[in-house]
Amino acid sequence: MVTPLRPRPAGSPAAAALGASENGHYVGYAQGPADRDAVDQLTRALDLTALSLVEPPLHRLAGALQEADAYLGADSGVSHLAAAVGAPSVILFPPATHGRWTPWSPTAVPLAMPENPLEVETVAAVVIERF
Repeated sequence: MVTPLRPRPAGSPAAAALGASENGHYVGYAQGPADRDAVDQLTRALDLTALSLVEPPLHRLAGALQEADAYLGADSGVSHLAAAVGAPSVILFPPATHGRWTPWSPTAVPLAMPENPLEVETVAAVVIERF
């Protein structure tokens, strides 16, 4: 499951999602009310079919996250929910809040967001190593 990384360009999650798809995994994304533009960019960048959860009720989102093989997202309510339900997660945090808001879940790997939004190699390496 991938959530849009606002305000970062959609290239970072798109690259990770495309890599997951090429390795035989289904890709899904959750879209909240403020995510329309980021999701549009993400879906244009992906050349694959993805499961779309548009403003799902909390219990449905929690269930989807609990069943996910992996989750990648930025510091958000969805990311903390993924960690809370035990989804294997890689969560990107702004450097200023990385230490303060990291989930306590042993299934969540917190990463400080790269300074350069095009540095997907760091994120991709952790996702590949973790999953």
